Amino acid sequence: MTLILPWLGHAIEIASLGLFGWCWWDLRRGGQAEHLELLVAVAYGVVLELMDMWVFGTYHYGPGTWWWVGHVPLYIPLLWATIIHSSMALTDRAGLPPWARPFLDGLLAVLIDLAIDAIAIRLGLWSWGIPLDQGWFGVPAGNLCAWMWVAVWYSAATRTVRERIAQGEPRWHRALVPVVAYTGLFMCLMLVGLTGRLAGLESHNERLWMFAAHAAGFLGLVAAARRGARSGQPTALSLAVNRWLMHGSFFVLLLTTGLWRTVPALTAVSAGAMGLEWWVQRWCDGTPLGVTRARLRAAPG
Repeated sequence: MTLILPWLGHAIEIASLGLFGWCWWDLRRGGQAEHLELLVAVAYGVVLELMDMWVFGTYHYGPGTWWWVGHVPLYIPLLWATIIHSSMALTDRAGLPPWARPFLDGLLAVLIDLAIDAIAIRLGLWSWGIPLDQGWFGVPAGNLCAWMWVAVWYSAATRTVRERIAQGEPRWHRALVPVVAYTGLFMCLMLVGLTGRLAGLESHNERLWMFAAHAAGFLGLVAAARRGARSGQPTALSLAVNRWLMHGSFFVLLLTTGLWRTVPALTAVSAGAMGLEWWVQRWCDGTPLGVTRARLRAAPG
């Protein structure tokens, strides 16, 4: 596997480390425990990447980075942490009941994967080992389903532990989140694979129906949830900016490397994902950068 841009891996890992540091500092400054949860999310990212590569072995990462955890570039768990926590921060503002929030988190997480994964494999950042005209532009449908369950299980475990700590349980229980979340994720991945085989979905293109069913089910659950009062706490600016930088940077790479000529549909996919991102952030009652309308109204001048 060869990187189209030899410097790209180093640029991504440096940027990811800096942006993660910004998120951690931003959340710590807020006086809550989210900065500790962000570190737990990194550990979860390491666990799920190492376990998935060991158990399933369906992908591998390309060269061109300095810092690795086993066979996983360090920037990958850092990105997992910011993606999941930015999703949770938005969902917390939407006024959904607690049971529905992890499902919206799953949708918000996979929205980023839909936009960047097909571009990343063509840039040489990682490889799925399937033809580029199969699945989601060369990305297995199972990976799209997995992204949703990765966020669902981490979100559910973290929110549960967060509530229990508030009720007096020891704070070290946060350390249990990666184990609990990955156990649930692994069971779901096995169930998804078994269901696909029982349904006779053999090809990567046929298995896209599994992802469609997931997306429809998650959307149905979110739509069925009654929205209550929305939080007045704005999404941390660092988390919102991270989401836009992930969308925007890969869109720019798509255009500047000429990949848009090879697969024109990816331009529409990437632009559409950014449009959905804007709409979802508005729907969660904030501006596209996550600043509440109340805060804007209160601003001087």
